[in-house]
Amino acid sequence: MSGVLEGGPGEKAGIKPGDLIVGLDRKPVTSSQQMLRLVAEKPPGSPLSVTLVRDGTQQDQVAIVGERPSLGER
Repeated sequence: MSGVLEGGPGEKAGIKPGDLIVGLDRKPVTSSQQMLRLVAEKPPGSPLSVTLVRDGTQQDQVAIVGERPSLGER
């Protein structure tokens, strides 16, 4: 991740800038476009398992999907 929205679902799940997201809901993620599509398929309020690599160690987190902020709020 190059950035995490302050107070957003990623930050609340413990995701940090520099984390490499390699899976969502047990599905491999190979691009940022794929990641965004998988997140968009989940309704707001749904849990989403996130597999990431931080400092060479793979770990799993759970995020609660939020609503995507408008362009002015990002």
